[in-house]
Amino acid sequence: MNKKDFSQALHRLLSDLPWADVVSSVEFYEEMIADRMEEGLSEEEAVAQVGSPAQIAARIRLEMPEKPAPEPSEREKPQRGALFWTLLIVGSVVWLPLLGAAVAVAVSLLAAAFSVFVSLWAVVIALGGASLAWLCAALLSALQHNLLSAGMLCGLSLFGAGLCILAVFFCRFLTKKVFGWTKNGVKKVLDRIRERRGSK
Repeated sequence: MNKKDFSQALHRLLSDLPWADVVSSVEFYEEMIADRMEEGLSEEEAVAQVGSPAQIAARIRLEMPEKPAPEPSEREKPQRGALFWTLLIVGSVVWLPLLGAAVAVAVSLLAAAFSVFVSLWAVVIALGGASLAWLCAALLSALQHNLLSAGMLCGLSLFGAGLCILAVFFCRFLTKKVFGWTKNGVKKVLDRIRERRGSK
């Protein structure tokens, strides 16, 4: 048997062991064969002197440290799981009403925020409608040759239009900010839930 065949056979016999252990063992015996060849032995003689791959694999397995026993925390996981579910069911008398109250508060806060946005946009629409109404009234006054009234109504229309434009920009900015915060908050909560499920 030459060095290459020896290495392949030893690698195959140790294939169920950790990869790093297999590589280090094969390299160790390859170096041993190379040392004997430097001393003047032929490749086949050096391999024969080292021993058969089966004998070496058996010796390596005997020298391998035993796999450590699992930690107490790992063995207690099923018991902790059962205890957790028991406490969860027994404690539902306390946490279920609290959860319901928290959900109710969250829904009421969302409803309040939604009503605020609806009110703000209603003000914007009202300002826009008032500006148009004042402009129409200014045109009618101008047709009736009441220039003073037409000028006043035209000024009110321009003032309302300016306020409406400012209110649109403010409402858009506020809406984007609040929806961005809400989206980020929901994303963080979902990421936490996914992390906990992944860790289990």
